[in-house]
Amino acid sequence: MPKMARWQPWISETISQLHAILPTLYDEEGLICTFSGDLQATVKCQDNGRLSLEKVTFEAWQAIVLPRQWDDPQKEDPYPDKALLDFAYRISKATTTWENILVYLVNGKTRV
Repeated sequence: MPKMARWQPWISETISQLHAILPTLYDEEGLICTFSGDLQATVKCQDNGRLSLEKVTFEAWQAIVLPRQWDDPQKEDPYPDKALLDFAYRISKATTTWENILVYLVNGKTRV
């Protein structure tokens, strides 16, 4: 388990960076359209009583309106190219950020 002096700033910096890339947003009607949660840590208690960090996870999602399949072949909904590409880009950026900041927790180096 990382020392508290390293763990707390790491959590704060990580959540700040990930929420900047994948924020929770609401649409015009006040309905949630994108969500990003908090970091979740899974800790295991070893036989000797020490705690070990098993994993840290971060969940995020985005609602994307997909085109409907109409009975009328002349009727068509727009394809969400822009929304899908934007979400894929932000997931890629968040994954890279996650990888980069995880190094600081694993190696014990201070970045924050």
